[in-house]
Amino acid sequence: MTHDGDPAAAMEGGRESSPRRTDTVHRAVTPTLVVAALCFLPAAPAAARSIEVAVDGLNVRAAPWGAVLDRAARGTQLATRGERDGFVAVDWGDRQAWVHAAYVRRTTAPVVEVTASALNVRVLPSTSDAVIATARRGQRFVQVGRSGAWLRVQFGARAAWIHGDHTRALTAPTPAPAP
Repeated sequence: MTHDGDPAAAMEGGRESSPRRTDTVHRAVTPTLVVAALCFLPAAPAAARSIEVAVDGLNVRAAPWGAVLDRAARGTQLATRGERDGFVAVDWGDRQAWVHAAYVRRTTAPVVEVTASALNVRVLPSTSDAVIATARRGQRFVQVGRSGAWLRVQFGARAAWIHGDHTRALTAPTPAPAP
């Protein structure tokens, strides 16, 4: 019977066995390749949560450290989609964008997700009001208000309205404190 550390167990055919050089190289290269591959993956999916911008004029970027698309005002609430390299992926208007995680804080605001393939985003809660954009299935928004079946959501730098029949709640609204 042999076990690790027994010199006799390390002998194979009268000579000492040693790991093959290719085994050592393979073990050293594999973690490096895995880490390199992870750099090119999209944001890791995260449970829906809401965040709030904690500084004035936070850069909203096309990618982590990418081009600046816009600036978010202090207090802007956003729904998260994932995190990568110290940045948080968010839906900004009708596209995905990134904000630096050091300048936001978690909130308990409700998050909704669009279930329709295309959903009109409006200035006011009425089908007769102007359409300012189209939200797509899977986009997430922080709900900041409600009027009947209409949800007021943070849509990029502004608040806008979408019809609640074409959304699903990803987080529950925080109940109002008892009087």
